[in-house]
Amino acid sequence: MSMQISQKRLIAIIAILIVAIGSTTTWYMTRPEPERVVPDEAIDVTLDFYNSWLAIRKDTAKDKVQGLNEIGNNVNEALKNELSGKVATLQNDSVDPILCINYVPEKVGAKIVYEATTTAEIMIIPRGVETPLASPAIVSLSKEGEFWKIIAINCSSGEVAPEREYSFMMSGRLLKNVPPPLNPEFWHLVYEQDGTGGYTAPLLFASTSLCSFNNEEATPCDTARLYETASVRIEGNMTEAGVDVVRLTEIIPGE
Repeated sequence: MSMQISQKRLIAIIAILIVAIGSTTTWYMTRPEPERVVPDEAIDVTLDFYNSWLAIRKDTAKDKVQGLNEIGNNVNEALKNELSGKVATLQNDSVDPILCINYVPEKVGAKIVYEATTTAEIMIIPRGVETPLASPAIVSLSKEGEFWKIIAINCSSGEVAPEREYSFMMSGRLLKNVPPPLNPEFWHLVYEQDGTGGYTAPLLFASTSLCSFNNEEATPCDTARLYETASVRIEGNMTEAGVDVVRLTEIIPGE
């Protein structure tokens, strides 16, 4: 009798173990995989920040400095501190250091000026039914690990040329699909001057303009070979209308 009881007890214990092991196996097989955070693209990071800032500007009861700190996770700390100081004294009719305009637009749009492995520049343009002409904001980003951080915001100078002509020798990126007030009929050079980005200049090509692509010998420019965000060096003369191009040289990455 005791042997039968022991066997029954053993069978019961084995059954319990089988159920327990089966349940554990099932849990391991069916538990969800941990969700992986997919890093946003540079343009997404920029638009998220600008749309959030636009909402803060539209909320007149919201403290602007507090709001900036709340949305500034993807903003470089030094830049955030600089912007905090500027928005603390921001008046309704003064130029917003983030939007680069002195009014609150209905919405904003974005365009990639260029994007490399660890650096990018995004152009932010105010949008709306009756949006006044404005200089776009040029946002510079740097990739830290897998994530993009906004490191600088420069207010573009648009197409305003100096009153006098001068020799123009600058390196930058080509852009043709541009928003107002820039003229999409012309190719533009987006460049830095004295360490400040966001400058743009329309390029005026003539039959005497020379272009060199991919280290080839310079020949009369065929503008059909130009392409968006190409890295180039422009030599020419600035006029009231733009840069009279003497020579365009394509800059090959890594050289």
